[in-house]
Amino acid sequence: MGKHQGRNLVVALLVGILGAGLVQARGALVGSWSGDITGKCKETNLGRVCAGKGKVVIVNTSQTETSAPTTVTFYLSDSCTPQPGDLQLGAVANLKALKPGKKGKASMKATLPAGVNPEGKFIVAVIGPAEDGNTVCYGPIGID
Repeated sequence: MGKHQGRNLVVALLVGILGAGLVQARGALVGSWSGDITGKCKETNLGRVCAGKGKVVIVNTSQTETSAPTTVTFYLSDSCTPQPGDLQLGAVANLKALKPGKKGKASMKATLPAGVNPEGKFIVAVIGPAEDGNTVCYGPIGID
């Protein structure tokens, strides 16, 4: 089995174990949403305001400890691939170093600007530098 085939098998197993969310992994860190993102919208005098929260579980799939800190940045996007112009919802920059096979968590809590409708959009967590391509996608978002 080639180097990348073995890693892809590990990623597939982790996705099955960790749960929902589309995972695109190119580095040592693989993430998955821990359950659903919860949220609500309310009407204000400025327009509709929506807020939500969720958590990403991150696993180090490499044979070496990751360097710290790792940043996880959250975006509201039209697709599962973050694009320039996507709304940044926040970032967690204090994810500690992870030993091989160990997990960390990054929590997102965000309030959208008045008038921004999240329906049909995606929440994308970018783990580490964007150029690494490690993303976890949640959505499309539905509003009751």
